[in-house]
Amino acid sequence: MPTFYADKSFTPYDPNDSVNADKTLYITYSHAINSIKLKLTWPLAGQTAVYPDISIQDKNPKYSLSSMRWLKEYNSSTAYGGKFVEDKTYWAEILIYPTETYGLNYYNEKLKVTINGYTASYTKNKIPDEGIRILFKVKIDDKVESFVRRMYILCLGREPDPSGFSNWVTKLKNKTAKASQIVYGFFNSAEFQKWGFNDSEFIELCYNVMMDRTADSGGMKYWWDKLWNGVSRNFVLKGFVDSKEFHALCAKYGIDPGTITLTEARDKNEGLTAFIVRIYHRALGRDFDAAGVNYWCEQVLSGKKTPKDVAVSFFNSKEFIQKYLGNHAFVSVLYRTFMDREPDSAGLAYWEKKLEDGMSRNSVIAGFADSKEFANIMNS
Repeated sequence: MPTFYADKSFTPYDPNDSVNADKTLYITYSHAINSIKLKLTWPLAGQTAVYPDISIQDKNPKYSLSSMRWLKEYNSSTAYGGKFVEDKTYWAEILIYPTETYGLNYYNEKLKVTINGYTASYTKNKIPDEGIRILFKVKIDDKVESFVRRMYILCLGREPDPSGFSNWVTKLKNKTAKASQIVYGFFNSAEFQKWGFNDSEFIELCYNVMMDRTADSGGMKYWWDKLWNGVSRNFVLKGFVDSKEFHALCAKYGIDPGTITLTEARDKNEGLTAFIVRIYHRALGRDFDAAGVNYWCEQVLSGKKTPKDVAVSFFNSKEFIQKYLGNHAFVSVLYRTFMDREPDSAGLAYWEKKLEDGMSRNSVIAGFADSKEFANIMNS
């Protein structure tokens, strides 16, 4: 296959440079193809260079991948089959052929090639008409780069974009950021939120990212119960970031683990949060909303209200009143809410009799809120 350079001052495409203008591609002949989007799985230090793991990302590609191989130098005539060395540079050679044999375009065309977010383009009066040879420069990650790339792949399911990757790597190397800040940033990003992980999936991912293993059943239940009882996902993140396993993982990559500072009121006192969430679950019969839990927790923590005041507010809400519960059901809900248990027969009969004799429901609520059993729960 005849080969030519796009111009005499040929410069191989280097994705580790900042690409803000057209760069020359190393090209042979091709049919008219407007754009090519590829994904390269980044090789790891110590891995054997077999062939570039690259795939087409376009939905309806008008081209196909042919031969692919690793080169030690961009002008090498032989493939490289040794092991990748940290912080060293290699070249992925990719041959691409059009799948159509018609429609040559003789007008000014810009060919754009994008690999993992790195883009270069080539403009000529006529795009050549057989195949395209692309050389992609790959620098094997050092430890910090490997940690950041791992975060992108595990949390976002993709290779990093150039600017984001450079930004996090620079911050870690300059020690203006710690591993905990990267964890917080990724897990709280809009891109991550779009995945819509449920609680179990979220916890499993925490184990994968911060402990480099799958969740054990005991650990899964422990953290799932925490989320069910109202704490935020950042509370869980902090638990993982502060763990010995995450600290050991960070030591492997030579970075400071740091910690996460919690700011939501529902993360300040687990017992109080669990009680308020229990009112949502047991009294209102629905899941809690984070804004509501934070509001009521802040009211109690600031001293503006007591747990008793909160309970009275819920039981006097329009939402609860419109359930139109009879005395038996009403008292049963109080036991489940205040005592976190089913009513005993003697206690249930006692409070039902009180209501039948004319005691107001607010007085019964006060009786539960002022009970020794509830006080012991709150003290715990």
